[in-house]
Amino acid sequence: KTGCEVSADQIVEKLIQDKIFFDESGGGVTFSGGEPLLQPEFLQQCLKLCKDNGINTCIDTAGVGFGNYQPILQYVDLVILDIKAVENDEYLTITGKTNLQFTEFLNAVIKNNNKLWLRQVIVPGINNTKEHIVKLKNFDKIFMPQEKTAPPKECRKMYPSFAQTRLAATQSRSARYEKKRKHFFHKYCFLR
Repeated sequence: KTGCEVSADQIVEKLIQDKIFFDESGGGVTFSGGEPLLQPEFLQQCLKLCKDNGINTCIDTAGVGFGNYQPILQYVDLVILDIKAVENDEYLTITGKTNLQFTEFLNAVIKNNNKLWLRQVIVPGINNTKEHIVKLKNFDKIFMPQEKTAPPKECRKMYPSFAQTRLAATQSRSARYEKKRKHFFHKYCFLR
């Protein structure tokens, strides 16, 4: 069966029919892909209409689009960000591109203060080593550092502009994030 073109109005009209379920569950709508950022105008229209109708919004993305993310992010309650690789050379090997677009998106999310969930698919033989998990753990420290704590040196080397942006934002972060981060990695990655 082939797809059909629909407008943002048509999509949100259907979503409004389920609003009672969203309201009861605290849920909402997630725009995923493919890559939702590759249809920026349409995505922005849908997100805005959702917010106008009181529907929580989420985008599930690899953070690769065309830039100028603020018009989209202003209507996003949650970003689920897929980390393809921690270091630029790994990112290039896996995706065929550098991590510059990813880093640009990440900076925009931080600047806009969107709620952010990080995700990475663990693939045997590619990123399932203890060394990689430690790199991922250090990368994660950028997102949820303790108050007044600089990002780790490894992260500043891998993502210098991102690390600077994150460091500027750490003044408003709470130590509870570090506790959550440690809990996650201890529970799911068995790191001490």
